[in-house]
Amino acid sequence: MIQRSTLFLLLFCIPCVFSAVKPSGVFTDDAVFQQGEPDRIWGTAEIGETVSVLFAGQVKTTVADDSGKWLLTLDPMPASFEPRTMTILSDSNSLRLQYSGILVGEVWLAGGQ
Repeated sequence: MIQRSTLFLLLFCIPCVFSAVKPSGVFTDDAVFQQGEPDRIWGTAEIGETVSVLFAGQVKTTVADDSGKWLLTLDPMPASFEPRTMTILSDSNSLRLQYSGILVGEVWLAGGQ
């Protein structure tokens, strides 16, 4: 039978070790960012966590708010056929996420019946 202290550790402490910065699911490899417009990058993290995004020579930094959400805005960029890598860094636990093959160009959403 599991002791209460072991159960406490499993339920409450272990998830804290694995908590990390999580960008929104819309950010993936081979994405396209809109040219000529500010591009917003967002996600979740621990409250007060510092998050940095590196892309196309830009470095932007923000802090997760009281609900654990973060948002930052990249400066407008010209169109580019050069695939680039976006890196997302977390200062507190040295997390480093990378998405490759990102282009800057026209983004169109189409829908129909």
